[in-house]
Amino acid sequence: MRLVADTVTGKIDVRNIKIPEYEFVEEETDNIVTDSENELETE
Repeated sequence: MRLVADTVTGKIDVRNIKIPEYEFVEEETDNIVTDSENELETE
């Protein structure tokens, strides 16, 4: 949180920061059990 506050108030300069290339990878959610699904299985 401090990093964000310092950036917004101008205490640190982020204008020349280079952001590396990245590839978005979508998470698979087929195997995730939600709380509501878990409750149905235990009843």
